[in-house]
Amino acid sequence: MRYRVALEGFRGEERRALAEILDDPRARDPAYECVDSLALADLVVANGDSEGVIYTLEQRERVGVTAFIGLLAPSGALAHLKRPVDPAQVLRSLDRLVARAGFEPGAFAKSLGLAGVVRSAPHDAPAALPGARSNAKAAARRAVRRAQFTATAPAPNSPSVPANVLVLDPSETGREQLCRLLEVFGFCTYPVSSLAQAAWMTQTRELEAA
Repeated sequence: MRYRVALEGFRGEERRALAEILDDPRARDPAYECVDSLALADLVVANGDSEGVIYTLEQRERVGVTAFIGLLAPSGALAHLKRPVDPAQVLRSLDRLVARAGFEPGAFAKSLGLAGVVRSAPHDAPAALPGARSNAKAAARRAVRRAQFTATAPAPNSPSVPANVLVLDPSETGREQLCRLLEVFGFCTYPVSSLAQAAWMTQTRELEAA
């Protein structure tokens, strides 16, 4: 089985090195591949030295499926590694997270209605039930929009990707919906519910937009 992994809070050479670890072409089970959206990821490898990244993962309730690298790890973290990055330890940590969680690849994205983006149906898959067709069409439209965005976006290794976006909304529902939409298009979101939280975030995190 192949699980998709989001890299949160890493840039430059360290991000490239982690991507190479995860996209290893050698056969293994479970296997991993990088995605640029937290919403599409089964697992996460996060920079434990970034309080902003930790805050985002706590808000998204993804701490339990995250391997943190660095000095910090929030309460509830099941995998915490220290620098320098050891490829074997990263893979073993992800293996343990998969074993503990016991979910199939794409389970989180399916819960968000993004199943069509995560994995194409096999040729011998049964036809979709009538009630599921609208969800499939919506997922297809999201995939097209994402492809259009990607075609005009900077190169993946560019220092500006993924762009960090502050999302301020006192409504939890509105905040969650906007974050999910932005994450589908490859942004790294930092949700806050008040001006005080927003002020703290702007002082502790490099943000491209709000």
